[in-house]
Amino acid sequence: MDMARTANLFAALALILALPLAACTAGQETRTSPLPAAAESQSSRGEATIVAIDKKDRLVTLRRQDGNLVAMQASPEVRNFDQLKVGDKVWTQLVESVVMVLRKPGEATVGASSGENAMRAQPGEMPAASLYRYVTVTSEVVQVNPATNTLVIKGPDGLSRTLNVKRPEYQRRLPELKAGDLIEATYTETMMIGVERPG
Repeated sequence: MDMARTANLFAALALILALPLAACTAGQETRTSPLPAAAESQSSRGEATIVAIDKKDRLVTLRRQDGNLVAMQASPEVRNFDQLKVGDKVWTQLVESVVMVLRKPGEATVGASSGENAMRAQPGEMPAASLYRYVTVTSEVVQVNPATNTLVIKGPDGLSRTLNVKRPEYQRRLPELKAGDLIEATYTETMMIGVERPG
């Protein structure tokens, strides 16, 4: 498990608990969950135009949307490099999300897991690739303090962290949360790149 990603996930978890309702999507509530599931996601996209190609060294010069030029070398893993032409549009997209679910004892255990899956263009297609990665961390609730709207949780690394709960709809449910309950948080990111030919 990448500890840097785990730390980032705890930060994202704290952000979900702090964000106003308009910034998060609340899932369905169940009788076994004292708090609703919550999710936050964001997406960013960029585009550039190919202005020069060095096929011998597999170098591509791109003009970004801000007008700056950047040179990139395509690794041998990039399929169908020879199909690239000056004027082609290269696009990239990154989608990130964090989903938090509250569990009762016995429904889950403290722990962490991660994985990834990569795909690339088939022979004959325009160059393209995608990478999906996820990190799931399940932590135990150690202490609940409705008076200060805080939670203390202990992660699989054995460290305790204090989370501030600022969303009113979560604050109202804090008294129902008990020590020993579990918070399961999953961070996912999907990175995609592709090439389009104008016209």
